[in-house]
Amino acid sequence: MAWAAPITLSGPAAEPVTLAEAKAFVSIDADEAGFDGLLNGFLGAAREHTENMTGTRLAVQQVLLRADTFADLVRLPIGPVAAVSELEWEAADGAVATIDPAHYELTGAGLARGLRPAAGYTWPQGALRAGAVRVTATVGFDPLPGPLRTAVLIMTADQFAHRESAVTGAVAAKIPTSMQVDALLANYRIWL
Repeated sequence: MAWAAPITLSGPAAEPVTLAEAKAFVSIDADEAGFDGLLNGFLGAAREHTENMTGTRLAVQQVLLRADTFADLVRLPIGPVAAVSELEWEAADGAVATIDPAHYELTGAGLARGLRPAAGYTWPQGALRAGAVRVTATVGFDPLPGPLRTAVLIMTADQFAHRESAVTGAVAAKIPTSMQVDALLANYRIWL
């Protein structure tokens, strides 16, 4: 399978883990606003890191996926996929065509989704350019599962606790990703 990295066409309307949740998790009073900007930045970074590590999107958003062949569509490289709004392909001569939504269907469930031709149809034939098959899809959890929410909160708390670039009197060391986070993400990874 040859998939290019997903391109976000429209990001989430809001972070799936709220500032209020992060403040409670790191034991900051709800009315204390001094760390709001910092925590919001850490929440976004933790969400993006989780999305990159798992191949999922934690909040509803629209993405563009590019594959080299129609055979790649048997398993989409992102999830959870709620809907496909457009399927296009580019022939070797550069001509681009949109496939009628009635000619294909979304298959599978959960994080294992794919596309196949609808009954009575086949994928177009002919030589394709690299990245010629383009899927525009709506993806993301709604609501966010508890283990993913907890992983984002733990990463945010780790970033908050270790936000200084240097600590006097301490031995410099890399801060490892919590094994707890790895365990929380294990069942939400898309394996191709």
